[in-house]
Amino acid sequence: MKMVVISPDSAGIEGVTVKVNQKGKELVSLTNSKGETNMMLQQNAAFTITLSHIGFNSLVAKNEGSNHELLLKFMLTPKNKELKEVNVVAEKPMITMDMNKIILSVDKNKVAGQSVVDMLKKAPGITIQNNIILFEGKPITAQMKGRTIHLSASILTDFLGATAAAGINEIEIITVPLANTDASFTSAIVNLKPAQLPGNGYNTNVSLKIGAREEFGNGGIGTSVNFKHNKLSGLVSLNYARDPQLSKGDVTRHLIPTVNSKTTLIQENNNSKSTPENMPLSLSLEYALSRKSQIGTVINGMLSRTPTDRFSASYTFTHNQPPMPADSLVSMDARQLKKNQYGAIDLYYKVKLDSLGQELSMNVAYSKVHGTSGNQQQYDYFLQDGSIYQDPSFLLQDAVLDLSTKSIQADYTKPFGKVKFESGLKYGWTNVDQDLNQTIINKNGTSNLIDAPVYQENIFAGYASISGAWSGISYALGIRGENTAIKSFPLEIYGGNNTSYFRLFPTLLLSKRKGKHNLVLTYKKSIERPKFYRLTNFKNYTSPFYYYTGNPALQPYFQNATRLSWTIANKYQIVASYTWYKNNMLEYEELDTINNITKGLIANNGTFKNISVSPGYFGNITRWWYTNSGFRITQKYIRFVTDGETVSIDNTSYGINVSNTFTISKSIKLEMYAYYSSPTYFSASRTEPFYFLDLSVYKNILKGAGQISLSVSDVFYTNINKMHAQYALVSFDSQNRWDSRNVVAGFNYRFGSKNYKNNQLKKGSAADDIKSRSY
Repeated sequence: MKMVVISPDSAGIEGVTVKVNQKGKELVSLTNSKGETNMMLQQNAAFTITLSHIGFNSLVAKNEGSNHELLLKFMLTPKNKELKEVNVVAEKPMITMDMNKIILSVDKNKVAGQSVVDMLKKAPGITIQNNIILFEGKPITAQMKGRTIHLSASILTDFLGATAAAGINEIEIITVPLANTDASFTSAIVNLKPAQLPGNGYNTNVSLKIGAREEFGNGGIGTSVNFKHNKLSGLVSLNYARDPQLSKGDVTRHLIPTVNSKTTLIQENNNSKSTPENMPLSLSLEYALSRKSQIGTVINGMLSRTPTDRFSASYTFTHNQPPMPADSLVSMDARQLKKNQYGAIDLYYKVKLDSLGQELSMNVAYSKVHGTSGNQQQYDYFLQDGSIYQDPSFLLQDAVLDLSTKSIQADYTKPFGKVKFESGLKYGWTNVDQDLNQTIINKNGTSNLIDAPVYQENIFAGYASISGAWSGISYALGIRGENTAIKSFPLEIYGGNNTSYFRLFPTLLLSKRKGKHNLVLTYKKSIERPKFYRLTNFKNYTSPFYYYTGNPALQPYFQNATRLSWTIANKYQIVASYTWYKNNMLEYEELDTINNITKGLIANNGTFKNISVSPGYFGNITRWWYTNSGFRITQKYIRFVTDGETVSIDNTSYGINVSNTFTISKSIKLEMYAYYSSPTYFSASRTEPFYFLDLSVYKNILKGAGQISLSVSDVFYTNINKMHAQYALVSFDSQNRWDSRNVVAGFNYRFGSKNYKNNQLKKGSAADDIKSRSY
């Protein structure tokens, strides 16, 4: 056990005599120049500590033995000052492992000005790529008090980046969600447990960021407030961000000549500028009806607007190859505007039925999404000599989406001795209405396509689980059943579809802990349902020779996953996982041989297997150097059919991530985040190696209540996306360079009450699965 003895001015006291009496045995030690000492004590046994030093009042403190792994900090007062109060502070490690959870404890005195994203970078398994937070390679699901924050992946990162860590008590990373969560949760959940004031008052955090990319400026402002008034407590967060970005891409498509076309090559130069504006809101309120019962609500909302200007020049070749002149050129000038309005409200009631742990909770939820998209494109046609060989053509598209969900859920917990029993029921209703309008004007005349597809989905679910410990091994066994009924009416294009299915989803967790060492084995069966935009058979053109379309016949797939985690000394970790499923939702491409248009498709096509091993280290190398470093090696096997041919992909890849925090002084910190990925596969496309380096410096000001920062993402401008894919009749090579380098100056300021107390984790929302598929 480590102990620190300090004076009232927080300086370490050297030479303090430390006597510890445990079970009649006395140990004696002296503190070093930093006021520190270490003693080997028996675990889970009470002990008494006596501290004495010349010129200071002696101190006697007792510990019941429950905090044997924690740092104990003591304060001695000089003898010429009256001793009014003695505080014994037990500091939790910043990161601890608890079965299927990684828990980050937030020290309010050390995170002034830092955000939730800054904290997540210190956790094993977490990486951030292209402004998306990943855990072991998969996008996370974020929750506030157990309620899902339904934002798209990149907007979620911005939102958490503006959420002050000082307003959070703990961050839980649930590595493998168990039976009490939706079966559609296939990746980790990051649950934020807000700090709560012990008395009436408030804490406010204000953040401001101003940045610059290659050609455009960006910025954001946000605020979050923790408050308490008598029996009512809550947290409200509001943010606004605007981030114009440029994207420059080149695509080369190699075609197999056919009877209908002699074209062998198409070269595309694509340029776009998008200006996303987002305003997310989060509000949580809880009212204590009594010491045993609470009611509360969690409200999430967002307004977003993204205009995009796109220009594409497509050169076609027959027998000639570059640098020879192209046979023809088709240019595309496009304007697009997407707007979304989203709101969700969750109401819950929780009551403790007795003092033994029997609990009941109820939850009702409602959400609404309204989105519009307008797309206008003009095509111009030129020959090799620059003359026009065809009149311009036009594509006009308008789409409206209205998605609503309603749900109700009940959860019950009852201990039976050392075994805890949990069960619950949930029913959810979903309705999706779309209005699609498309007009094409070309040499053949004018054609119109109007459709109003409707999609309805009802899910009835129930679960039961038991957990406990036997012979030193902790366990959790669960089973979840979900019955899904679907009705869809896209009448004009592809007819209706009615279906229903029932599946069972077992979960298993085994854990063995010895001191700071922890071994955890999990198995989970889950379901990946298609996102709603993937069900719409509407052609989205990004160039004259490429479009992407959804698939109304798309079906879910059922995933099996095992994970073995071994944590040593709460610093070293090795994770091995194996995931496999059939009926994969595969994105791939086929060629329209008449028009030379490449079609981006998605279908249930083939099988997928993934094996990965990830060793890593997280902890302090020195007192001033903290690192979270990991290495991940992955073996992927993908098999699918395209243009009548079976394609097998067998790929071994690896990735390296390093997150370092250097404490330069009490008020200055330097952070370095680096990532490298070897060639791998995204669906059926091969991604080439990419890497980047981010640097940040933070300085506390205003006596620790404020912070200024300067950060540079992708310092060397190396985060370039390169891809290659080979199909039966077409192959392509692409390169996309976007404004990945961003220089941002930030300011944070926190004011209000100083003290917090822990808040309690609540059950998940009744509508989490449906709302997560809206984006």
